[in-house]
Amino acid sequence: MIGAWLVEFATDTKVHIAILLVILDWLFGSASAWKRGTFRLSYAADILKNDVLGKLLPYLGFYILALVAGNED
Repeated sequence: MIGAWLVEFATDTKVHIAILLVILDWLFGSASAWKRGTFRLSYAADILKNDVLGKLLPYLGFYILALVAGNED
């Protein structure tokens, strides 16, 4: 059951867009920091902590809850 939920989550277009936005945020932020001379590798860890664990993981939780609830109000 959990595997099916994860597969459905991984194949959802909204999730792909969210992951793309996280990647673009990291790329543009890194490029900006590199240009200003303030780039640090710790920014990559911050992106993982704040964007992936702080936004995408909770979204996964709500996504699974919506799948379990089905068409209920």
